[in-house]
Amino acid sequence: MLFRLSLHGDELVAGRGQPGRGAWVCRGSRRCFDLAIERRAFVRALHHEPVVVGRHDALWRELEAGNAPGQGVGG
Repeated sequence: MLFRLSLHGDELVAGRGQPGRGAWVCRGSRRCFDLAIERRAFVRALHHEPVVVGRHDALWRELEAGNAPGQGVGG
């Protein structure tokens, strides 16, 4: 399953219905999410440096809990 992340100001927010350029990340793999941050995949996809410091773990928990608006696709 994939979840869409987009920018709201300088912060990454989850949700398929969010406006603007987005990036997709796999659900169920913390390693995939961490690698995307490590490898600056969000920066490349969004053409902007998102703020993830202090929000990284909270955003992952939202994705895992399925609380993200729009929920994502696939499965």
